[in-house]
Amino acid sequence: MNSPNTTPDSQPNPTMPPRTSRLAVASLILGILGFLILPALAGLICGIVALVRIHNNPRALGGKGIAIAGTAVSGVMLLLIPVFAIVAAITLPALAQAKGKAQSIMAMNNVKQLSLAMHLYADDNRGQLPAPERWCDALQPYLGGNSTAVFQNPAIALDAPQGRTSGFGFNARIAGTNLDKIDPGTVIIFELQSPGWNIAGGPELMRQTQSGRFFPAVVVGFVDGHCETINLGTRLEAMRWSP
Repeated sequence: MNSPNTTPDSQPNPTMPPRTSRLAVASLILGILGFLILPALAGLICGIVALVRIHNNPRALGGKGIAIAGTAVSGVMLLLIPVFAIVAAITLPALAQAKGKAQSIMAMNNVKQLSLAMHLYADDNRGQLPAPERWCDALQPYLGGNSTAVFQNPAIALDAPQGRTSGFGFNARIAGTNLDKIDPGTVIIFELQSPGWNIAGGPELMRQTQSGRFFPAVVVGFVDGHCETINLGTRLEAMRWSP
């Protein structure tokens, strides 16, 4: 006879092996995904609950090893999360700085080519620099087949459409002026924060670039052909813009 507190359906079948606890499986899966805080915590809880249930009903539930593995993996992941955070805090700024340096090198090469093209244009036009509203168009014949790439600024390349787009600006205060009458230390080409075409201006554009950057440094080309990476926080007001 059956016990008054049990039914035939509630008794485990002695001929069938115990089924694997779903919580045990869930614990292991969540533990493997434990590089995120919530899965690791959920995996630890599932593993502990699974172990308790398996211990209380070993004939009906199996998977103790899986539950132990899930609990262990989840616990280890929880312990490693602070380590991951520390490593990220150390490496991410270094990676960002390295990326910024690489972009500055590429931008400097492009600024040098644009500055050289300015001189070549002036040589063909009685020593005068191009007009501010068409300077990009004026320089294209002097940049060869690589003109599109030279106008691109690697710091904003992902936001810039292809074609007639320039990540650099021209000093409007010296536009149309004879090169021989301009101080060699005057700004001629500089990086922009937002791309455009035939954009010309002065310090006001540099201030926009400064406010839109995490690192307040931009590449600037000068009339004498040399380029510098300028920290706008300390050098902007000292730069020469007028002939």
